[in-house]
Amino acid sequence: MTRLSEFIDDETVRDLRARIDSGSFPGIPFKNAMEFLLSDGIMSESGLPVASLLELEDWVRARGPSASD
Repeated sequence: MTRLSEFIDDETVRDLRARIDSGSFPGIPFKNAMEFLLSDGIMSESGLPVASLLELEDWVRARGPSASD
């Protein structure tokens, strides 16, 4: 499976910021979303909503080039 950090590019970061600003991932600030992606989904107990983190992961993977492979 492709690591989450491999999906990060300028367009994804821009779109992620817009989605967070619009409330697409409730309870996840942009900084924490980037930390989640850059750490490939491995975070210590963060207190962030798990459902939002899972939605974030699904969104990033659906955008990636391997989603169509």
